[in-house]
Amino acid sequence: MTACIVSSGVVSSGLTPGPADTLTVLGGGALTVGYGGVASGVILSDGDEYVTGVDSGAVLRGGTQLIKPGGLAVATTVDVGGAQTVALGAVARGVTVGARGVETVEGVISGVAILSGGRLQGAGEVTGLADGAPTSFASDGRMIYRDQT
Repeated sequence: MTACIVSSGVVSSGLTPGPADTLTVLGGGALTVGYGGVASGVILSDGDEYVTGVDSGAVLRGGTQLIKPGGLAVATTVDVGGAQTVALGAVARGVTVGARGVETVEGVISGVAILSGGRLQGAGEVTGLADGAPTSFASDGRMIYRDQT
Protein backbone atom coordinates (compact mmCIF):
# COMPACT_ATOMS: atom_id res chain seq x y z
CA MET A 1 0.00 0.00 0.00
CA THR A 2 1.32 3.41 -1.00
CA ALA A 3 0.22 6.82 0.20
CA CYS A 4 0.23 9.54 -2.47
CA ILE A 5 0.04 13.08 -1.14
CA VAL A 6 -0.69 16.16 -3.23
CA SER A 7 0.39 19.22 -1.26
CA SER A 8 0.40 22.99 -1.55
CA GLY A 9 0.96 24.48 -4.98
CA VAL A 10 0.80 21.14 -6.79
CA VAL A 11 -1.71 20.18 -9.45
CA SER A 12 -1.53 16.49 -10.20
CA SER A 13 -2.99 14.42 -12.98
CA GLY A 14 -1.86 11.22 -14.59
CA LEU A 15 -1.33 9.49 -11.23
CA THR A 16 -2.01 5.75 -11.25
CA PRO A 17 -2.36 4.60 -7.64
CA GLY A 18 -3.45 1.00 -7.22
CA PRO A 19 -6.68 -0.15 -5.54
CA ALA A 20 -5.05 -0.43 -2.09
CA ASP A 21 -3.33 2.96 -2.32
CA THR A 22 -4.57 6.16 -0.71
CA LEU A 23 -4.46 9.56 -2.33
CA THR A 24 -4.72 12.59 -0.04
CA VAL A 25 -4.98 16.16 -1.33
CA LEU A 26 -3.87 18.73 1.24
CA GLY A 27 -4.69 22.45 1.48
CA GLY A 28 -3.35 24.34 -1.51
CA GLY A 29 -3.05 21.14 -3.55
CA ALA A 30 -5.33 20.14 -6.41
CA LEU A 31 -6.14 16.88 -8.21
CA THR A 32 -7.66 16.71 -11.69
CA VAL A 33 -9.47 13.57 -12.87
CA GLY A 34 -9.81 14.12 -16.61
CA TYR A 35 -12.11 12.57 -19.21
CA GLY A 36 -11.74 8.79 -19.12
CA GLY A 37 -9.89 8.98 -15.79
CA VAL A 38 -11.00 7.13 -12.67
CA ALA A 39 -10.19 7.96 -9.04
CA SER A 40 -11.17 5.89 -6.04
CA GLY A 41 -10.96 6.63 -2.32
CA VAL A 42 -9.49 10.13 -2.61
CA ILE A 43 -9.30 12.08 0.66
CA LEU A 44 -9.57 15.85 0.33
CA SER A 45 -8.10 17.47 3.42
CA ASP A 46 -8.60 21.15 2.56
CA GLY A 47 -7.46 20.40 -1.01
CA ASP A 48 -9.35 20.66 -4.30
CA GLU A 49 -10.43 18.07 -6.84
CA TYR A 50 -11.78 18.68 -10.35
CA VAL A 51 -13.59 15.75 -11.96
CA THR A 52 -14.59 15.29 -15.59
CA GLY A 53 -14.01 11.54 -15.36
CA VAL A 54 -15.27 9.27 -12.57
CA ASP A 55 -14.61 9.59 -8.85
CA SER A 56 -15.76 6.90 -6.43
CA GLY A 57 -15.69 6.95 -2.64
CA ALA A 58 -14.12 10.37 -2.08
CA VAL A 59 -14.11 11.80 1.45
CA LEU A 60 -14.16 15.60 1.71
CA ARG A 61 -12.75 16.83 5.02
CA GLY A 62 -12.68 20.55 4.49
CA GLY A 63 -11.86 20.06 0.82
CA THR A 64 -13.74 21.15 -2.28
CA GLN A 65 -14.76 18.84 -5.11
CA LEU A 66 -16.11 20.16 -8.41
CA ILE A 67 -17.82 17.64 -10.66
CA LYS A 68 -17.64 19.24 -14.11
CA PRO A 69 -19.92 18.60 -17.11
CA GLY A 70 -19.60 14.95 -18.14
CA GLY A 71 -18.19 13.99 -14.73
CA LEU A 72 -19.61 11.39 -12.33
CA ALA A 73 -19.16 11.14 -8.56
CA VAL A 74 -20.28 8.00 -6.72
CA ALA A 75 -20.50 7.35 -2.96
CA THR A 76 -19.00 10.67 -1.86
CA THR A 77 -18.92 11.65 1.82
CA VAL A 78 -18.98 15.40 2.40
CA ASP A 79 -17.66 15.79 5.95
CA VAL A 80 -17.14 18.77 8.26
CA GLY A 81 -16.31 21.84 6.20
CA GLY A 82 -16.32 19.92 2.91
CA ALA A 83 -18.14 21.12 -0.20
CA GLN A 84 -19.13 19.27 -3.36
CA THR A 85 -20.50 21.09 -6.39
CA VAL A 86 -22.24 19.15 -9.15
CA ALA A 87 -22.16 21.39 -12.22
CA LEU A 88 -24.79 21.47 -14.95
CA GLY A 89 -24.17 18.37 -17.09
CA ALA A 90 -22.60 16.41 -14.21
CA VAL A 91 -24.03 13.60 -12.06
CA ALA A 92 -23.55 12.51 -8.44
CA ARG A 93 -24.96 9.32 -6.89
CA GLY A 94 -25.06 8.13 -3.31
CA VAL A 95 -23.82 11.27 -1.56
CA THR A 96 -23.76 11.64 2.23
CA VAL A 97 -23.56 15.21 3.54
CA GLY A 98 -22.48 15.45 7.19
CA ALA A 99 -22.42 18.26 9.72
CA ARG A 100 -21.32 21.57 8.19
CA GLY A 101 -20.93 19.89 4.80
CA VAL A 102 -22.44 21.61 1.75
CA GLU A 103 -23.75 19.98 -1.43
CA THR A 104 -24.48 22.36 -4.32
CA VAL A 105 -26.40 20.83 -7.23
CA GLU A 106 -26.77 22.43 -10.65
CA GLY A 107 -26.68 19.07 -12.45
CA VAL A 108 -28.29 15.82 -11.23
CA ILE A 109 -27.96 14.06 -7.89
CA SER A 110 -29.61 10.83 -6.78
CA GLY A 111 -29.62 9.07 -3.45
CA VAL A 112 -28.46 11.85 -1.15
CA ALA A 113 -28.51 11.65 2.65
CA ILE A 114 -28.36 14.99 4.48
CA LEU A 115 -27.25 14.33 8.05
CA SER A 116 -27.65 16.63 11.03
CA GLY A 117 -26.20 20.05 10.17
CA GLY A 118 -25.64 19.24 6.48
CA ARG A 119 -26.95 21.41 3.65
CA LEU A 120 -28.21 20.77 0.10
CA GLN A 121 -28.61 23.78 -2.20
CA GLY A 122 -28.84 24.68 -5.86
CA ALA A 123 -31.23 24.50 -8.77
CA GLY A 124 -30.40 21.08 -10.21
CA GLU A 125 -32.36 17.85 -10.22
CA VAL A 126 -32.63 15.77 -7.04
CA THR A 127 -33.89 12.25 -7.69
CA GLY A 128 -33.73 9.00 -5.82
CA LEU A 129 -36.97 7.23 -5.14
CA ALA A 130 -37.44 5.95 -8.69
CA ASP A 131 -34.05 4.23 -8.85
CA GLY A 132 -34.15 2.81 -5.34
CA ALA A 133 -31.67 5.31 -3.88
CA PRO A 134 -33.67 7.32 -1.35
CA THR A 135 -33.17 10.95 -0.51
CA SER A 136 -33.26 11.57 3.23
CA PHE A 137 -32.87 14.49 5.61
CA ALA A 138 -32.06 14.57 9.31
CA SER A 139 -34.40 16.68 11.43
CA ASP A 140 -32.04 19.66 11.32
CA GLY A 141 -30.58 19.09 7.85
CA ARG A 142 -31.30 21.94 5.40
CA MET A 143 -32.42 22.10 1.80
CA ILE A 144 -32.18 25.46 0.06
CA TYR A 145 -33.37 25.42 -3.52
CA ARG A 146 -33.90 28.14 -6.11
CA ASP A 147 -37.03 28.23 -8.23
CA GLN A 148 -36.16 26.88 -11.68
CA THR A 149 -38.82 28.92 -13.51
